[in-house]
Amino acid sequence: MSDVSKMPLYQSHKIVRAAKIKDVILHAHPSPEVSLEEFVQTPEFTGGHLIFHDDSLSPLPVSAEWCRKHEPTRGGYLVAYADGYLSYSPQEAFESGYRSISEAEAATAQEIPTPTREIFSHRCSGLNEALRIYVLDSPGPGNACHDYQVVLDRNKNDTELPVVEVCRVQFQKGAVQEAGLNGLSNEALLAIVEDRLTGFQTSQFSCRENAVALTKIQEAMMWLQKRTRDRLARGVEGTHTV
Repeated sequence: MSDVSKMPLYQSHKIVRAAKIKDVILHAHPSPEVSLEEFVQTPEFTGGHLIFHDDSLSPLPVSAEWCRKHEPTRGGYLVAYADGYLSYSPQEAFESGYRSISEAEAATAQEIPTPTREIFSHRCSGLNEALRIYVLDSPGPGNACHDYQVVLDRNKNDTELPVVEVCRVQFQKGAVQEAGLNGLSNEALLAIVEDRLTGFQTSQFSCRENAVALTKIQEAMMWLQKRTRDRLARGVEGTHTV
């Protein structure tokens, strides 16, 4: 197991060590009449070894339970997490979700805070079921949170595909005149959604539901902008004055 610590580093929303598998050697039944596929599912199966493309890494013994759970194949990746847990990822899934980083990059990489809670109100079906929204901070000025993370979790039936960070959203924290400009506004995110829906409404996907959603987003922006203009008129915009 000592070679696991020598595996190269990769980063997605987490930093892991991983190695590409060159071959999977499973312990076969002594009798040639028993197929490997059948033997793997029996209590007598004892596991096998993973051989890596990186010749500096020794073959890694893996248990029967691990083999049955992960079903590793050539070209996939052994993935080692910081807590010591060993997983497996298919080649395409791993290479689309992780990038190789150096030891120096890992040492200076920004740690993602532990989420304080998860948001579920976007959940419906399909893509939105796979997108997970986490709140990364506690309520601050104005009793609002400011730091959010969106990740794409494609795992179904314990397939253990890598969870990929889609984006990190950091809002303005504190009054501009006191904290300076440091993040996004609600209006900026609404403007992005407005632009997308406007595009859909000029295509074959135009529909009443999109039209209503677009109207409500434009209405939300109108009210938020009205609040800003009112605060500017009172000379309190950019401060914590109510």
